[in-house]
Amino acid sequence: MPTDDPLAVHTMMIDGEEFAYGDFGRTRDYLPDVGPPRFAAHLAFAMEEVLPGFPEATHVISAGFSNSASFALAAADRRPDRIAAAVALSPNLPPSRLDLGVRIPRYLAAGTLEGGFRDCAQGLASVPGEAGIVHRHEEWVGGHDPYWWRLHLVEGLSRLIREALPGAPP
Repeated sequence: MPTDDPLAVHTMMIDGEEFAYGDFGRTRDYLPDVGPPRFAAHLAFAMEEVLPGFPEATHVISAGFSNSASFALAAADRRPDRIAAAVALSPNLPPSRLDLGVRIPRYLAAGTLEGGFRDCAQGLASVPGEAGIVHRHEEWVGGHDPYWWRLHLVEGLSRLIREALPGAPP
């Protein structure tokens, strides 16, 4: 529900669903290079149907796990006018796909047992760091699992609110 409180923070969370191995399924909705038309439609839905009820762009954080982590980053890169920050837990977006012209804060994290997702999070964290973009990178001892994502989502949101969003409480 919209509010006039300048410290209110609204989070848009669009989470992926399971799909059979080898089937791109909903992946086309979340990764811009896998299914550009479906990604564009998904982004348009989020921006035109979900976000209009939110107050100011400075209070919108996109967040996600796995494929939806990549969507959170890609959406923030494409719509910094509406999204002020992004939390990406276990992302699989190639680091070269980040738009360094977009200076929004990012929180990137993955488990130490996640292999490629961990490598991707580390690579994604190095890109904004080299460009002087506010970001944070964390790791947890664990795998590619909703249990860890739910625990670390709160940490990511808290850090961005405290450290990177204008007007956030100390």
